[in-house]
Amino acid sequence: MSPLRSTVTLPAVVVGLAAFLVVSILGAGLPIAVIAGAVIAIAFARVVSGRAVGVVMKSLGARPALVGEFPRLHNTVGGLCLTHGIEIPELFVIDSPAGNAAAMAGRAYLPKVAP
Repeated sequence: MSPLRSTVTLPAVVVGLAAFLVVSILGAGLPIAVIAGAVIAIAFARVVSGRAVGVVMKSLGARPALVGEFPRLHNTVGGLCLTHGIEIPELFVIDSPAGNAAAMAGRAYLPKVAP
């Protein structure tokens, strides 16, 4: 996915513009204010992107799906991944009486396609 189409791009631009305005109001030159705004926007985007999957998993109450506890789930996902040539992802479960499913992908969770 292009960084320009990411959901964190707009908030990062807003934070970067705010930093630019603060630095320029403090009397720094235009080049310094532009660099400070860009660095802060990029740092903001990286921090938010890196923590998003963990925050969502924690809010859902997801826990690791252990092989001994969910052997059929691991067998099914392992077979599908083997068939399509991708790495087996980390599996998590949400304890809930309702039928549910969630699929998340972040930089740390994206499966790598086999050559």
